[in-house]
Amino acid sequence: MASAEAKKNESVAVEKSEKSHFLKRLMKTNSTRDAIFLFTAVYIILPIGLIFIAVSYNIYRERTIFVKQHPEFEYTPKIEDFLLGIISCIIIYLIRVNSIDYIFRARAEKTIVEFPSEELRKKKIEKAAFARFRCLWYLIITIIGYYCLKDEEWLPRTLGGSARTLKDLNLFWEGLPYQSQSRKVVIYYMIQFGSALCTFILQFKQNRTRNSYGEFLLHDMATLILLIISFLNNYLRMGAVVLFLHDISDIFSYGCKIYVDTKHIKITLFFYVSLVLTWFWTRLYVFPFQVILQCFTNNIWARPELIGYMIIAICLFTLLCLHVYWIVLIMNIGVRFITSGEADDMQDAERNEDFSKSKFDEERVKEGEEKEKVSDKKKD
Repeated sequence: MASAEAKKNESVAVEKSEKSHFLKRLMKTNSTRDAIFLFTAVYIILPIGLIFIAVSYNIYRERTIFVKQHPEFEYTPKIEDFLLGIISCIIIYLIRVNSIDYIFRARAEKTIVEFPSEELRKKKIEKAAFARFRCLWYLIITIIGYYCLKDEEWLPRTLGGSARTLKDLNLFWEGLPYQSQSRKVVIYYMIQFGSALCTFILQFKQNRTRNSYGEFLLHDMATLILLIISFLNNYLRMGAVVLFLHDISDIFSYGCKIYVDTKHIKITLFFYVSLVLTWFWTRLYVFPFQVILQCFTNNIWARPELIGYMIIAICLFTLLCLHVYWIVLIMNIGVRFITSGEADDMQDAERNEDFSKSKFDEERVKEGEEKEKVSDKKKD
């Protein structure tokens, strides 16, 4: 009896292993985690997203025709506004590439500590240089965002606005779909679209040996698709608030990445504590209890935009699940610092790093490299 049970368990394990190997071969990666994220992005998010974009564009065309026939109505989204987003993408790309090549990489080389592996140190320098640009970008876009949104009645007071209650936040939906938007909000949205497009394009140039490659590709693809869908459907008010509250904690997230592999432990701790506090405030309080909760109040079930509400609510709830997943990783980084005394970026590290050892231990990368070679042989 015990032997039969053991054989059954072994058979299940073999079946799972075969599925895992198939998925990794399909997505051309050695990481099961990466394969799952990449499979989700390419075979689930992308086709569903393209369908929703096509449907949204058809709705957009119908509404623009209706507005032409009924001048008393206004439909703010204009397809030509995406040109502003593309121009923003080109400008951000040029600034990003040149600032990293000529400014931030040189500075990172001076601050990143020595590692037993020179190859690993080069990758750490690249990440630190990239983090310097991203930290500065999120600081700038947060300032731009607040300037564009501060006078809007629907910006929550918890983010520096004037909307105090869920009833005030009902202005997100008031007058939809023919809801007027200020030009500043449209410009802010298109700058964010340009930034998301640039990040998504450059994601394909990133080193696929990173632990977080698959999840970031999934995140960037989903963000880009949601920006297009929300713009075409005129969900600019809620979309602008969601973008703004996410950018705040990203300032400190990339601040941590700048200093995590340097001797500046106190600065790293400052950014880490600020990251945790802003993450809980913006992404785990304001986002779920004011933005998402607002989707289910004020009798939305009787509104004509019910399907649009539900699509947005599902997407936002999915995003919330990612925030919970990421805060667990962030807290684990803090626990590791307390127990080992070392600041370590486990979330965006190389796959061949063994975190059971110090980052200054020669065996940390060597053992990881051996595991990767074994995995490559199995894959072949």
